[in-house]
Amino acid sequence: MRRGKASGFTFIEIIVVTVIVMTLGAAIYATLSRGVRLWGRVAKDSGEWKADIWLEKMTGELRNVFYDPQWKFRGTKTELFFSSLDRLNTEKAQGALPVYVCYTYDSKKKNLIAQTFPFEDILMKKIKSPTRLSVLDKVRSFDLRYYAYDAKVRTHRWETQWTQDCFPEAVKITVEFEPIKHRKWIRTVSIPTESPCAA
Repeated sequence: MRRGKASGFTFIEIIVVTVIVMTLGAAIYATLSRGVRLWGRVAKDSGEWKADIWLEKMTGELRNVFYDPQWKFRGTKTELFFSSLDRLNTEKAQGALPVYVCYTYDSKKKNLIAQTFPFEDILMKKIKSPTRLSVLDKVRSFDLRYYAYDAKVRTHRWETQWTQDCFPEAVKITVEFEPIKHRKWIRTVSIPTESPCAA
């Protein structure tokens, strides 16, 4: 009797294929699992990047502040008004142009509003450009403080409002957002002026 070669897989071949398939399956599962977790994290964006951009914009405007007797630097705990130089790139004008900036916090609507009014009408013979408006939503709290020397008590201190005809030495901005719990953005911006005044 003659025995022929058995047609089929040996036990070792089946084990090797099983191990390879299991390894590939585990690698694919791990990759997809990480991707789904990352997608879930991105999908529930907390808005931190919006806060960073907003504060960076506000900081830049405060660092470019200048004195204008018509639009003086004024501020309370939730509002700030000042004149600043703003980068402007339009078809008709390029460069830094003076603007009047208003920041106001609406505690009922929980939003922070920034308005920019260009002075182009005075400088550029009536070039009309729209007022820029930006809104930051879901703001739990917004607080402004003004740092200056108090001559009465001979020390520096933080004021809750600014009505002087000059600039404070610094402005402290505190912002807290509803989606991001237990985290506040606090930024102190030095006002680059030659002669800050006393409170």
